[in-house]
Amino acid sequence: MRCGIENADSRSFYEDYIRDLVLVARCGNRDTRQLFLQRYAEQLCGLANYLQFLTEREQDLVFADALRPREGSLPRSLAGTRLATPAWFNRRVSNPFNVWKAEASYCPERVEIDPMCRMIVDPLETPYVSRRNGVDVYFCCLTCLEQFERGGNVANLSLAS
Repeated sequence: MRCGIENADSRSFYEDYIRDLVLVARCGNRDTRQLFLQRYAEQLCGLANYLQFLTEREQDLVFADALRPREGSLPRSLAGTRLATPAWFNRRVSNPFNVWKAEASYCPERVEIDPMCRMIVDPLETPYVSRRNGVDVYFCCLTCLEQFERGGNVANLSLAS
């Protein structure tokens, strides 16, 4: 997981995308899907805007459909296909379905949001954890953890921004 996407090579960025997609599709809710769509809006092009205006039930169906490559199947809908293998990655990653095969065993149990940068975090995967007032706070990277512990400004977690 990387806080910034600028320095990641295309394949590792796609691996992060797939893990985030699986995490949000399996454990997320409308709010975490919105964060996912905001984070990957550039890679998803117009699909992010389209998905934001679907009902929660319709979003659930599209995100679930996008996970079909984990089982070796293609998504059944155009939106599910575009979510599973966005054109942005198809132009940069050779054989994106191999990335799906590599992530087939990834089964997250819950999702957390990094309070510093609003990234989606799997609490079982991240080593960056701080305890504040008896509550574990999870971070995507060491930089966010250090900034939090120095008393840095917490990101506005309002999704209306």
